[in-house]
Amino acid sequence: MDLNTSSCMSCHATAEFPQVAPLVPKEAFIGDTNAMGQLTKLTETQAEAFRKYFQNLRCATPYTDNATSCDFSLQVSLALGYFTEWKDEDVAGYWTSEYERLPVMMNRDGSPKVEPNDPQQP
Repeated sequence: MDLNTSSCMSCHATAEFPQVAPLVPKEAFIGDTNAMGQLTKLTETQAEAFRKYFQNLRCATPYTDNATSCDFSLQVSLALGYFTEWKDEDVAGYWTSEYERLPVMMNRDGSPKVEPNDPQQP
């Protein structure tokens, strides 16, 4: 959704991981309306969240404390979120470590080397 009272950078400045900040502050939808219910004048323009939305951020500056900046890229923010969701699900069989096994000591003829005190041997 585009907010006609701001530039592209206001929204893109919120790009972070994890995506904590809303893309548009709720104060951008509070105001006077006409008879058709259309917003005609914003009334919460002095609210802290609204003012923060219009500040200029330097590159690599996160919008929210304790988040990592995605440097104005909402696509990177979404991709990191989707990847995190995917990797947290059951992804059995995708990692090489799942196929590792303990080394089996072998004799030169290919038979398993058995220790004399091995309780597994009959």
